[in-house]
Amino acid sequence: SALHDLAARMTSLFHIDCQFDCAGSVQLNDNTAATHLYRIAQESVSNGVKHGGAKHVRIGLTSDLETLTLTIKDDGIGIGTLDPQRQGMGLRIMHYRAGMIGARLAIEKQRSGGTRDHVYEFVIVVPVRGRSERGEIIHHPVARARVRQATDAAAQVVELVFGFAVAGITHVT
Repeated sequence: SALHDLAARMTSLFHIDCQFDCAGSVQLNDNTAATHLYRIAQESVSNGVKHGGAKHVRIGLTSDLETLTLTIKDDGIGIGTLDPQRQGMGLRIMHYRAGMIGARLAIEKQRSGGTRDHVYEFVIVVPVRGRSERGEIIHHPVARARVRQATDAAAQVVELVFGFAVAGITHVT
């Protein structure tokens, strides 16, 4: 899977222990949502290593009938502030990406019981509508509507600023 490959690449690139854990098969039928989740995981791991000095990272993916949950845990020094006004661009983009797919992004600090005092965990919860006949997770339609609204808004901005309509912007259905 893409997240398994991400963990392997991060292990090689940063010389850390990065593992992907997924109990069973989790198939998401929405490429847009899958891409946002992948990019959130990628940013979270990169930030944990570059800014937090993490040496051990765990990427987890689980699902049930109502949610798909992506977790990224690391043993880095953590985030200086969770105040949205003082967050860096990476955290803002992760929140934005989560919002685009109707997900909730939470950052939790937990006791590790290990050599460092705390483990920081990013938890992204995506609402799902159910499963297809093939077992794929069906992404919740509210998130699709948000993507459609953002696409429409971007086209309107281009038309307003540059004075021409944008052709070829496709909607997510």
